Amino acid sequence: MLTTLTTSRCSSTFLQHVTASNVAPQYGTEETRAYLKLCDVEQLLVDNGLCSDPSDLRNTLLVKAIKTERWRKWMTGDDVNLQVDDILKDERSFRLRFWIPVTGTS
Repeated sequence: MLTTLTTSRCSSTFLQHVTASNVAPQYGTEETRAYLKLCDVEQLLVDNGLCSDPSDLRNTLLVKAIKTERWRKWMTGDDVNLQVDDILKDERSFRLRFWIPVTGTS
């Protein structure tokens, strides 16, 4: 006897076998984008004279990201030899090399 699986039956059958799903990376990505957007808004406020004491959030996020070394697994060629201290010493060059926006005074 041939039975036809409906979308709802197929979905419920599939979901019975899924015990977990790792959504944390996507949430982390979106959270980071939101923080960077907040930094952009803050820079607009500074540029328009509406904020005289800006945070250092963009730089703080960048330094923390560099120090975690989670970026290392995506490096190729000579970049696999990059050292955290060297990156932090020449941060502006690092930002330009990897297309990280250089904004504000940091």
